[in-house]
Amino acid sequence: LDFSRVKFKEINQLLKFLSFDAAVINQIQPDQKESTGNLSILSVKSAVEGPTAVDTEKQRRIELKKKNKILTVLDSRGWAIVNIDDQKISDLLPKTKAQIFSFSQKTEADLRALEILDFNDSSRSLSPAQNPHSAKDQPPASDGLADLSFKLVHKGSVVPIKLSKFFTPKKIPAVLAGISAGIWQRLDMVRIAERLERLES
Repeated sequence: LDFSRVKFKEINQLLKFLSFDAAVINQIQPDQKESTGNLSILSVKSAVEGPTAVDTEKQRRIELKKKNKILTVLDSRGWAIVNIDDQKISDLLPKTKAQIFSFSQKTEADLRALEILDFNDSSRSLSPAQNPHSAKDQPPASDGLADLSFKLVHKGSVVPIKLSKFFTPKKIPAVLAGISAGIWQRLDMVRIAERLERLES
């Protein structure tokens, strides 16, 4: 069930007869044109969302209420898979009883994207907050097969990933959300990365 266009009051109605074991809560984006998804349910057992785009403060408050509602219905056996790059979403975490799996581009997390390179950008690397490594530590230039690359870090394992032009830096939070959900389902991170690299459109 896709929650991307579901209103807050409708979520309350749906939660009366739906249950799930994990919720993926992604960031709120200021630019609606860059939206890559919203709150959805992967299956009857898991709720997932991509970055939520808003253009007013009122919309932002509504989106936070929706995320908070999803977090609070999870019990101690559930999992909250959360993008902690958005501080206001991080502030909601004490309200959930669920176990937490975090993902991020900017800070320490259970899953983190490092050394992010956008080969369509003349500067090649993203901001220091997103890519704190020096130029000598950065991966080599694109081999012509990838437009975006970064490294996935989880429990000491590092997996490089190269993505086609279908992916832009704005879509990295959605990619990390999907990978995090896969790890929660005990899928191998290397195999997840390999599948993503095959996507072209």
